[in-house]
Amino acid sequence: MISTEKFKELLGEDAEGITDEEIEEIRDAQYKFAQLAFDEWVQEKKLR
Repeated sequence: MISTEKFKELLGEDAEGITDEEIEEIRDAQYKFAQLAFDEWVQEKKLR
């Protein structure tokens, strides 16, 4: 998992004024979205 500091760096200026807790929530939501997108792709391709 990407560290809070690295994720904040990746967000750049968009991370200004956002607490570390909020950064972690955004990061966690991104991971969940990525998992959903991957699961959908796998199901669509009938890989599982």
